[in-house]
Amino acid sequence: MTSRRYQLRFTGLKESRGEIRTRRLVGVLRGLAATAARSIQLRATGSGRITKSTPNWIKSTTDFTVTSIAAGSTTVGIAAPCLGTTACDQFSQLSLWGEKPELDDTGIDLATVAINEAATAKPAGNYFDDAVLGAILKLVKAGSNSEVEVELSSAESKHSGFVLDNRLVQDLAEKRKKFPPSRAFIVCGSLTQVQDLNSHFRLILKDNSALVGRLNNPSSHLEVLRSLQGEKVTLEGIVSFKINREARVIETRKIRKYTERDAFFEEVPKGDFVDVQELILAVTTNERRTKFTDLIGLWPGDETSEELLAELKASKNVTRHSS
Repeated sequence: MTSRRYQLRFTGLKESRGEIRTRRLVGVLRGLAATAARSIQLRATGSGRITKSTPNWIKSTTDFTVTSIAAGSTTVGIAAPCLGTTACDQFSQLSLWGEKPELDDTGIDLATVAINEAATAKPAGNYFDDAVLGAILKLVKAGSNSEVEVELSSAESKHSGFVLDNRLVQDLAEKRKKFPPSRAFIVCGSLTQVQDLNSHFRLILKDNSALVGRLNNPSSHLEVLRSLQGEKVTLEGIVSFKINREARVIETRKIRKYTERDAFFEEVPKGDFVDVQELILAVTTNERRTKFTDLIGLWPGDETSEELLAELKASKNVTRHSS
């Protein structure tokens, strides 16, 4: 299969049957392409943020074709190229990220998976990061308002499609605020699965979880990385996190063989809490006796001690009533 066909169905439009204003159609198509591009980038590299010029293989994968505009509830036909024809090198051998896309999938399929995960109540963040979520938010705003709903479907795809409506805007905006910021870490673990493509590797941490890494400067460190495969190593770099605070990838600046003095750095990286209430709930849940002083320095915001104390009292009341 070289391409798949989809239908974008708009309901609630003020235009006549089979008509749609150019601004809305162009906005939705651009938003869909941007969401697909960032979803593809995330699945291939561990980050949805495209910092330099967009790679040609992503441009080709998101070069969708409008095939028709049908009457009734205005329906726009779209054809999208499959990954096997535009991004075979990027995905055919990719195994570090767990579930890899099938080569018959398209950029729209990957965008669909990201949108549906982002719309769930408590997503893990496996298929979207801050950049992907920002593109989804723009897509929803471009296509929907209080009356208009956009639905994507396909008889050729195993993915269920998605529905965009105005209710999603506030939900996605709130979730975007909850992404832990990236942080510098020193991390220890066993180095496995070095891949020359994009200079990726897998690190097995102390709790047997896996952290994917990427070399910041492959030309300087790739030979060192290869020589240490199968060894226990110590890395220095910037760790980015999923929305559930689990580490997603470490952008590695330095790598060396592990020594006993590195034992202090074997703790598994965890993202900071962004919501003070979630922080306090986690502390009070995990510790039977929580002192107010335990919270000092944990919350990186501007709250005063009085405000933190009030939050602590409130969370204890919630815990007491729910138990």
